Formats: sequence, structure tokens, C-alpha cells
Amino acid sequence: AASPQLTLFGAESVAVEDPAPAEPGEFPPAERLRREKEVLGFYVSGNPLAEYREVLPLYITHELGQVAELEDGARVHVAGIVSAVKKHRNKKGEAWASLVLEDFSAKVAAVVFPAVFRRQGACLQADGAVLAEARVMRGEEGVKLAIEGVAAVPAAVNALHVAVGEQLDADAGRERLLAVLARHRGAVPVYLRLPGRRVLKLDPSWWVRASVELKQELGEVCGPRNVWFA
Repeated sequence: AASPQLTLFGAESVAVEDPAPAEPGEFPPAERLRREKEVLGFYVSGNPLAEYREVLPLYITHELGQVAELEDGARVHVAGIVSAVKKHRNKKGEAWASLVLEDFSAKVAAVVFPAVFRRQGACLQADGAVLAEARVMRGEEGVKLAIEGVAAVPAAVNALHVAVGEQLDADAGRERLLAVLARHRGAVPVYLRLPGRRVLKLDPSWWVRASVELKQELGEVCGPRNVWFA
């Protein structure tokens, strides 16, 4: 067996294995899944969301299977695989899109209105994994999501968002919030979303370490729908 040894450049030399060649006809995982969906209409060997399974609970407020139980106008943060994307134009000639989001629990129809489609329509690629901030719409055709923001599932947590309202007006509520943050200090920036679309970025002394436990504790103070990572 090869052993580490000092080189002329002062670094260690170690034995490494060459990557195994792919079997003839073998596709990379992402390409294989895309072809399965294209030919069969469903995934066979896996799910494109699977690689994010551990972190999705940090990002979402609801699974898609829970959307049908929510009231009209409820705001959610969901994740899913994009499919059945169709582009349309309204009477003004503005582009918008309809699509389907699918996670491990359900499929839900969604629409992306012109303002959002102009800004973020490039994220809506078939078979892409996305995070979506959306509003529940109930109508004659059932329940749909109106997507108000969409982005690819991030590789790392970049921020914690906490929407605060009247429930935190009292000193006791604010003290509970800060006490939770203090128990989970770390390097993730914290943003408080205040009434009137105001956003307050907290001092680094209140930044946190991302975890499901933190999200659950904050949910008990502010409500589960009002806490999400991004």
C-alpha cells in the first residue's frame, strides 16, 4: 500500500483511486431520472428531491400534501420538482406560466403571474428542484398555488426569516423570541419580517445555527408558518 511521503514542495503525496468508468449506456443520475420521467411519466430509480431530503424541513412550512387543507389566501413555503410547464400570455401580451409542483407527498398545480415570471421565470426548468413562496388559491378547479417567489434549492442555508406580527408586540413575546435565538447562536443571519413589508436584519450577535429544533422552537413563539430558512 502506498504511504504518505513528503514531496519537494512540502506537501503530502497520497495514493488515490481512479474513478471507475461508467458502464456502457449508463447515464449520470440526474440524466437518468429525466429520461425515466420523459419516457414513463414517472421516476423509477429515485427522486430528484432525494438529495435535499435532509435539508428540506429547514426551508419549507408545508409539504404539498398539506396544501389542500389550508384556507384560501394562506401563505406557504414549499419545495418541489417542476413539471408540465406551459407558457401563456394575458390580454396585455405579458407572459405568465402554469405548471405542476411535486414533492414526496403530492402534486399541486401552480401559476406564476407576469411580474414574478419576468423576474424569476428562468428558475422554472422542467425536472428542476425549487423552493417557492406561494399563496393558496381556492376555486372551481380546486386548489392551486400562486407562486410569488421561486429559486433553486440552495446548497447551503443562507438566512433565517421570521415573520413577526402582533403576537410579538408585548415585551414577553420579544423576550421569548430572543431567548430562542440565544440558545442557537451561530453564523446564519437572521431577518425579522415586520408588518408593512419592513425587514430588519439582526446584529450578528443574534445570528444562529440552522436546525430543525430551532425552527420548531421559533414556530411555537411566532407560528410555524412564520419561520423559514433560505
